[in-house]
Amino acid sequence: MKLSEAIRIGSAASGQAFGAYQDQLWKRCALGAAYYAVRGRFGCFTVPPLLFSEFPILNERVLNFECPGSDCHGLAICASPMPGKLPSNGVPTLFDIVLHLNDFHSWDRLKIADWVASFEKSLGSDCCAPESPASVEPVVVATTKPEAVPQRERCVRT
Repeated sequence: MKLSEAIRIGSAASGQAFGAYQDQLWKRCALGAAYYAVRGRFGCFTVPPLLFSEFPILNERVLNFECPGSDCHGLAICASPMPGKLPSNGVPTLFDIVLHLNDFHSWDRLKIADWVASFEKSLGSDCCAPESPASVEPVVVATTKPEAVPQRERCVRT
């Protein structure tokens, strides 16, 4: 499944979170929604490594990224998840940009999915993660109340 498709599918299951993959109310950011679409409910410590194994495109460097924000301080600096800090080699990854668009510009997840789809298209047909294993259960919208979520399930990016 493509990352853009997963963001769209996972977005239908919850509201949008900012600054967390999943918050106390089960809202999810764009990346949390994508992960939820392929794996369902997740815990704090499993998301980032498994996210990259599901969607290796997140490691792709995005050259010439033009940030949509007028309040940003330059392309590469803006695309870093930490404001004012450049990614390690000065070129942001797709992961950096998706987090940035979600958390710092508050783009809705469908708009982020559209932007990711255009990036996927620019890479060609072999850009996407392999199909998820058939053993993965379909997405089920959680009905547990947020207060029943153990603290370790509340994922905040640091």
